[in-house]
Amino acid sequence: MVPVVIEGCTQGTEGGGARGGSISLGLLIDFIVQRTYDELTVLAELLPRKTDMERKIEIYKFSARTRQLFVRLLALVKWASSATKVDRSAHIMAFLDKQALLFVETADVLARVARETLVHARLPTFHMAAAVEVLTVGTYSRLPAVIRERLVPPPSLTPAERRTTLRALAHVVRQRLTTASLPSDVRNLKVENGRATFSVGQEFSVSLTVMGDAPNVPWRLLDIAILIQDNETGEGKPLVHTSQLNWLRGVAQARLASAGLSGALTALRYFCRSLSLELLYTQTLRLCRDRLARHLQVDRYIPGQKLQVSYWRELGCELGYRLIIGAEGETLCVWHVPALVGGERVAAALTPHAPSMERLLAHTVHVRSRQRLNDLKVLLNDLGVECSVGGWPCVLACSVVWPCLRAEQLLVSVGAHGGRLRARVPAYPHTPRMPELAAALTHANRTQVRQFLTHLRFWLVARRCEKTLQHLPASVCEHLPFLHGPDHPLNKLAPDRLYVTLHRHTDHILVNMTITISIYNITSSSSSNGASSTTARAFLKLHSLVELDTFTLTHGPFTPLDTPGMQPGKRKLSAANNRAVRVRQPAYFLPELAHVVAAADERVPFVNLAQELAARGVTHGGVQAEWSGSALGMRIVALPRPEGASEAAAAALRARLLAATVRLTTKNQARVWTAEIVFHGSPVSTPNPKEQGERRCVYLQYELGTDAGRTADAFLADWAAIVHLHTLLYDYMLRPSQERETLWQGVCIRSYTYRSLVLGWGAAARATAVLQWNASTQRYTVATPAHQPAANAHHLLHHHLDHYINWHKDLMSLGVVLRETYAPLLALSRLPTLPQLGLHHVRTLMPTPTFTLLAHSWRKIRIIYAGAYSIEVGIRGGSMVTIRDGSYSKFDRSTVVDEFAPAQGLKTFLSRYVDDNISARLLAEDDNPPSPMSPMPPGGLRFPAPLTPSQPHTPHSAPVTPHPASPAHQIVPAGQPAVLLAKHKILFFICLTRGETQLLLPLVYDVQSNAMQIAERREGQQPHLLAVNMHLKRFAEFNQSHGECILWPAVRDLLINFSLPPDAPQPAAPPPP
Repeated sequence: MVPVVIEGCTQGTEGGGARGGSISLGLLIDFIVQRTYDELTVLAELLPRKTDMERKIEIYKFSARTRQLFVRLLALVKWASSATKVDRSAHIMAFLDKQALLFVETADVLARVARETLVHARLPTFHMAAAVEVLTVGTYSRLPAVIRERLVPPPSLTPAERRTTLRALAHVVRQRLTTASLPSDVRNLKVENGRATFSVGQEFSVSLTVMGDAPNVPWRLLDIAILIQDNETGEGKPLVHTSQLNWLRGVAQARLASAGLSGALTALRYFCRSLSLELLYTQTLRLCRDRLARHLQVDRYIPGQKLQVSYWRELGCELGYRLIIGAEGETLCVWHVPALVGGERVAAALTPHAPSMERLLAHTVHVRSRQRLNDLKVLLNDLGVECSVGGWPCVLACSVVWPCLRAEQLLVSVGAHGGRLRARVPAYPHTPRMPELAAALTHANRTQVRQFLTHLRFWLVARRCEKTLQHLPASVCEHLPFLHGPDHPLNKLAPDRLYVTLHRHTDHILVNMTITISIYNITSSSSSNGASSTTARAFLKLHSLVELDTFTLTHGPFTPLDTPGMQPGKRKLSAANNRAVRVRQPAYFLPELAHVVAAADERVPFVNLAQELAARGVTHGGVQAEWSGSALGMRIVALPRPEGASEAAAAALRARLLAATVRLTTKNQARVWTAEIVFHGSPVSTPNPKEQGERRCVYLQYELGTDAGRTADAFLADWAAIVHLHTLLYDYMLRPSQERETLWQGVCIRSYTYRSLVLGWGAAARATAVLQWNASTQRYTVATPAHQPAANAHHLLHHHLDHYINWHKDLMSLGVVLRETYAPLLALSRLPTLPQLGLHHVRTLMPTPTFTLLAHSWRKIRIIYAGAYSIEVGIRGGSMVTIRDGSYSKFDRSTVVDEFAPAQGLKTFLSRYVDDNISARLLAEDDNPPSPMSPMPPGGLRFPAPLTPSQPHTPHSAPVTPHPASPAHQIVPAGQPAVLLAKHKILFFICLTRGETQLLLPLVYDVQSNAMQIAERREGQQPHLLAVNMHLKRFAEFNQSHGECILWPAVRDLLINFSLPPDAPQPAAPPPP
């Protein structure tokens, strides 16, 4: 397959080898890629402006066209891999075609010569005599003699004759120069090859010789070279034209003939002097035209005689600053108006061979500037400022502060163009009031100069303060919007002062002055200005102004500014080296200020916290340096007794308290408060190996915020938690040891850290309960963490244990409850709770819950199986439990709850395991014993919020499949989110418990009518249900919600506002410990 040439890509054959067009494969691939990229670019620009269908069509066309092109390229690449033989055959054919073409052209040329050229060709007659002479002798003697006479030059001197002649001529020239009178500025005199070459005054050079050895033979001028150049604007071209140089050579030759050598040199000197003046004049005009039109002017110019130029025209001097260049004798001289000390140095800048007006002005301005700056130096020295003049251009360097860096020096210079004084500080290009200071120096006003120097000194100190504090959390400002009266002590301070604001403590500001450092507490408040009531401006209100003793801060104990031998890095203090090594600090670093600001930044949080603690009755010892000055700490001397804590327990805890210290530490790159409370041992021995020492430390950490009162409250709350928890342990330790050992057999205290108390019981005391005091709720909390190999069995009684310990506040009884309930709860915790399939005889694939455990109190637990059967287990202690059928109502012995089915043969089964010591009353009951109603207090019972968080439900919640034995739905476990749905009604069971008093309320919510009522209505037998039903009706009448589900509002109102009628029975006695 022969490759197809792309459009616009035709490449001719090279050397006529290949037939037809050809192209390189790499070039072809580049073209294809470029074409595809170009089409993609066009599509990207045009497609956004088209419709969706047009974009799809264009993309399809582009894809088809590109695919076809690359398919052809693929075929071409595959063909090219086997095209070696074809290429070799093509080269052979091209070579044969070329040879055939050469043969044809050769035959044509030979035929044309034979037919056209050789027909008229004839040989000439040969000159045999000339040929024989040339071939034999090598020359031709028959040429005409006039050629030798007119065209052939005579033979030149030999090299030996030429050297002899030039040596004799040089001797004659040297003898003539000895007798002639030459100028004193003749340079580079050299006699060589019969001529004398020398330069005069670096202005011109001449070459002379003589045409004979007679003494009266005049000099012959051979050459003149003008040495004056214009290096700045001449562009390398000679200043004298060739024709002018020829004319000058003629004039000099005539003077040599008439006036001798001295006359010719005088004429050449005058010409060069005029040329130098003309060159300086031209350069001055060019400077005025290009750059210095306002500062430079040509006052007068006389060609060949004088040039007068004025500079620094803006200063307005009476005589003006002028520069006069004129001839004095045989050279150019410079005069200055006014007179200039050191003008000879300026004249040395006027070089004869390369005169430059710009260089002459630069030297003049430099010397004039040095003279003016020396006068200023005398003035500033009288004001007590150390100055020095030097540099090019000349600069007056003034050390305003001490020590002073070179970058902080005040540099005063004179403007080269205008002559005005300029003042600047190199380190700070935008230093304020520099033009005013320069103007005061120009007029030599001592009062203003002293005032501006004082302001500059203060400003530089402020910049040093900024650099000193750039790595500290503080910033420097010169003004703050304070709101205070005219008689405030702040107005009595010096006006030149700096305010150092602390970033971490915005209510504290340092006032830095040259003598003292003061600190005051401020708070920001907004106040509207008088111009507009809508515009507000923030002001700072001063509360206190306290002067600090800087000497005590910087020279107190543990301060590195006063510690001898202290060196940075990891070096230690050496006793052998008695000489104190002082660390050199840069001049801009103020160690005293850095130390004061760092100390304030560290101490301000302690000061705020100390004030808040003192306001809350905490006695402390103030801020003190610890650990050789490496940290700060605040020791707590006395802590108050928390509200509600026992006085005896608090006194016993204070007796064990060794020390309490508050420090600032770093945690995860953040600063936090750390309170260390150290106790002496522990009131109880524990098996924990970390709690065996005589020193017990408790660490409390708090965030470092702007509100110190919150930190103080948190610290006192933690202290209250420690005191309340110690109260439990203190009361426990007051019991006789024999009683503790008897009642707590199998129970132990595993850990006591003053913040938490861990009780252990069961096998190897693996079951644990953690007791703590919650400061926010002012209650004890009992946590039952999981332990191996299973979860904690008491997790079911979590909320009831919290209620028990807060009701009785007795650690001994809590331990007994945990021990007596452990075995039954451990057995109950092994019941499977995961849903199983096949429990429903109709919907076998519907998962149904197996066992559900409901804890009504710490001794009453209900077991529900598959939502149909219920068993109530009562823990009696002494390894004894009571079991009853939970399907019967507790309030009516003969009533069966609709949601459950009685367990047939339960009494027969339990009679096998009944204890012989059980009461006869329990044995005499029938198979389905009713549960008696729990007595309630007279006057009604106000139920608190439920112990488990209740959650509102909607009709859209997922239904649970009922058991076929129960016409209603399965009972919902307390505290678990679930809904029982039957058609358009939802059933809830709410169990309200306070101690031994329990109410089981079956509530039915109608989705269609948005109404709530009791499931059972037996007014005569269950008066509390009637009261609940009446309460729900009253709530429905007064709460007319439009479209809102009444379910959750009705339950919430029932929990908060429901009370039983006054004729209700008294509540039962509290449970025994």
